[in-house]
Amino acid sequence: MRGAAWARQDWLVVLVSCVSLAPSAVFAQLLSPQRVFGRYQQFVWEDQHGLPQNAVAAIARSRDGYLWLATYEGAARFDGVRFTVFDSGNTSELATSLIITLMEDRSGSMWLGTDGGGLVRYADGRFTRYTSRQGLSDDHVMSLLEDRAGNLWIGTDGGGLNRYREGRFTSYTTRDGLPSDQV
Repeated sequence: MRGAAWARQDWLVVLVSCVSLAPSAVFAQLLSPQRVFGRYQQFVWEDQHGLPQNAVAAIARSRDGYLWLATYEGAARFDGVRFTVFDSGNTSELATSLIITLMEDRSGSMWLGTDGGGLVRYADGRFTRYTSRQGLSDDHVMSLLEDRAGNLWIGTDGGGLNRYREGRFTSYTTRDGLPSDQV
């Protein structure tokens, strides 16, 4: 009986020793500066890697697997390895490279909101620009949202809120009850 009690104590000491070491090993791994995210790898892409500019205003993932990034020097489509940049220098439909917001709609079109160049749609490999000439209330697009009915809502920096439905823009401003024309 005395031998069994000692065996249990020895076993208990080994168990307590193992448990006390485990949390510190895990804790040290979690705080390791080389492995901030544990088993995940971390990469930082900047302009020297092909991003047009380091300040990213918005990010959207398209259904075909690309990441789209809105920057102040163009939109970048990222395939996981390299960036394809669309800016006013290589895309005539972009009147400005200052991209503020972007989103993909349910049909797979990517919409880019620009600061002064209106709204730009990318679909089937082609860009189309919509400005005040086509009925957009202001060419400074600050926000985009698609509702459940498929309407595209466009917030502007002075022209209120626009709804794009079936190829037509309808604008809503302070005259219609908005608290501000900056949306």
